[in-house]
Amino acid sequence: MGDLGLALQGVLQPGGAKSKELGSTDAASPTSPKLTVVLAVEAGLRRHKLTHEHTGLKDLFYALVKARDHIPEPVSEAARARGRKQQEDLARVRAERDDLRSQAQLLARIVQVLEIENHRFKETNEDLEQQLAARVGVPDLASRRLPP
Repeated sequence: MGDLGLALQGVLQPGGAKSKELGSTDAASPTSPKLTVVLAVEAGLRRHKLTHEHTGLKDLFYALVKARDHIPEPVSEAARARGRKQQEDLARVRAERDDLRSQAQLLARIVQVLEIENHRFKETNEDLEQQLAARVGVPDLASRRLPP
């Protein structure tokens, strides 16, 4: 690594300049794209050297940042209770959705059956009307009977 490694190790050390800024929200924050530029400037290097030739040092820096920032925050009991309630609500809503989905499918089948029956009734009605029209020419003998 040589002089470059020593320069960057000083930046990456717990007492180094960059370690003091890890908690800050300036341009050199761990999520900032300017981080490599800041590291190169602090180490007295051109950016190209850090980003292209010595990527291991950059990766080491990100690993150190990730290791330091990986302290989970404690979750309050109220937040846990709210999470449990939301999980229960979600399960209830999903069950209701599934029930409504099955009811919708059943209603769709019922509508299809009713449409088929309606079509058959219309055909039957047309046939009966045609038969009735054919009978118009036939005299009704029952109406011609003489009263007793």
